[in-house]
Parts: sequence; C-alpha cells; structure tokens
Amino acid sequence: MEELTRLEERIMQCIWDYQGEVPFLDLIETVKEKLNKDYKRTSIRGYLFRLEEKGYIKVTKKGRKAYVQPLIDEETYGKYQAEEVLDRWFDGSAKRLVSALGEKLTKEDGEELRGILDDFDFDDNHNKIFSGIFLCTLLGTILYLFWKAVGRLIEHKGYIDINYLIWKMVLLMFAIPITLIYANGFEKSTYVFEVTGPIKWVIGILMIIWLVGTIIFTIRFLEKYRAIRKDILNADPCGDEIQSMVKSISKKLGVHKEIQVVILEKAGGPMLYGVLKPRIILSRIYDPQQLNMIFTHELIHYKHHDLIWKHLANIICCIYWFQPALKVCFLSN
Repeated sequence: MEELTRLEERIMQCIWDYQGEVPFLDLIETVKEKLNKDYKRTSIRGYLFRLEEKGYIKVTKKGRKAYVQPLIDEETYGKYQAEEVLDRWFDGSAKRLVSALGEKLTKEDGEELRGILDDFDFDDNHNKIFSGIFLCTLLGTILYLFWKAVGRLIEHKGYIDINYLIWKMVLLMFAIPITLIYANGFEKSTYVFEVTGPIKWVIGILMIIWLVGTIIFTIRFLEKYRAIRKDILNADPCGDEIQSMVKSISKKLGVHKEIQVVILEKAGGPMLYGVLKPRIILSRIYDPQQLNMIFTHELIHYKHHDLIWKHLANIICCIYWFQPALKVCFLSN
C-alpha cells in the first residue's frame, strides 16, 4: 500500500463519506466544500488519476457520467497508517506509543484501552487451556489415588454402589474444571502460569503435542467404534425364546425400552451397546441360568445410564491420553 499525501488523504476522506460509488461531479463539489478551496476540475481529475495509479480508487464511465469507486476502505487505511506510525516513530513498540500519549489519555480512554487489550489473545488461550488441563489432571489424579486406596475396601464391605459413585466423581473431576473455566470466560484468576518469556514457548510446544495426541487418539477411537458398530449391525439376532427372556427381565427391572439380543462371535464376552438403540451382545449361546445373570447385569447397566458414562470416559481418555492410569481407571470398569 503506497503512502498518500495529506491532500490525497483528504480527498479519499470525501470519497469514503459517500460509503460507495460517487459521481465525479458530486465529488468535485464535496471536495471544494470540505477543503474550503475552489479547485479546478482538471486539478481534481489529476489527483484522482494519482489515487487510481496507487490503487486506492477506480474511475468508471456509465454513459456520459464518470463515477469514482473506493478500492480500499477507511478502516484498512487507518490500520495501515497506525502500523506505519508505530514502526517509524516507536520501533514497533505499542507500549512506547501509549507512553508517548501520556496526559492526552483520559480515564475513559484508559478503561476502553484496557478492555481492548483484554480481548486480545496474546497467546492467552494457550495459558487458559493449559491451566484447565493442569487443574483437571491434578484434581482428578488426587481423587483417583483416593479411590484406588479405599475402593477395594468399600467394595469388599459390600458397598458396591458407593464405590461406583466415587468412580463417577473421579470421571467428573477430569471434566468439571475445564467446564468451570469456560463458563467463567477463562478469568485470569483461574490461571496456573503466567505466559511470559520461555514459559510461553514451553506451553506452546506442550499444547501442540497435546493437540496432536488428542487428534490421533480420537481418530483411533472413532475408527475402532465404527468397526464395532458395523459388526454389531450385521450380527445375527437371537431367537424368540431369548428375546422373550430379555423382555421378562426388563419388565421386572422397570426397563421399558425394547432391547434386542444379537450374537457376535468376535465379542470377547457379553456387553451392552448403543444409547439410542441398545443391544445386548453375546459371543455365544449360554445356558438359561447364565443368560438370566447376563441379562440382569446388562439391563441394570442400561437402567443406570452406564453407557453414557462409558462414552464420557472414552472422551476423557482421548483428551488426557498422556495419563495412562485413566484407561485402567475408566475403561476397565
């Protein structure tokens, strides 16, 4: 972008005031009025010719009339001028520019400037996300260690529901801090580290590694999930006798959803699949007593919405792929 003379800038200001295409004759009158000088038509035509050469305007003819169309808007030119002043007089330092303004800045200007600066990133998002992940990992790991220490004892005493509740709390602890930080607009009070000096580069590199890892683990999970889904959809449904047994047990447990039973030899064992269209997967045909236990077990999982928790656990494991203990904690339960 070429620099304009002071007079060229004032002519451009007249063109911008029209906010679009302006007839040449109307522009002449506007220039004379705003610049308070009786310019000749040939003089203004000469200035417009130079502006067109510099790429600021385009002059077109429609019939016998000429029209002037701005190619660069006022905001773009203003930013260019601001950068020129910053580079030429303040060595690119915005801090020196603000200091030079000194007493000219009013209290209202200062508050507005502070608000503008708060809206800029300045690598802030790296700090926010890193802080959120750090908080989740720290709090979740503490609760995980507590669960590992007392979980077996609680289950041994027969309090299986309490042990399962703690497991859910561990799972939520890895998700809630990020949610809270987002809900509060990533307030600076939630930061763990200030992004300054070498820390900024370290956090930036770690964020790139984390993001790449998250993408890889998410893709791997989705591919595995899609393959399993394809096998289950193509699996053979069980006979009417087994379906009747499932309906009977469902009625006793208060499960009103119709759940289909299919045979999939690839399955490592009985499992429940599908949140919206649930299916019980069997790897083989079991005897009636075993089927009764399997169906009761899987239907209780469905009644407690455990598949939703399982999906949440998978998402958490993709995000916190660097925490190997999570797979043991979440995906083995």
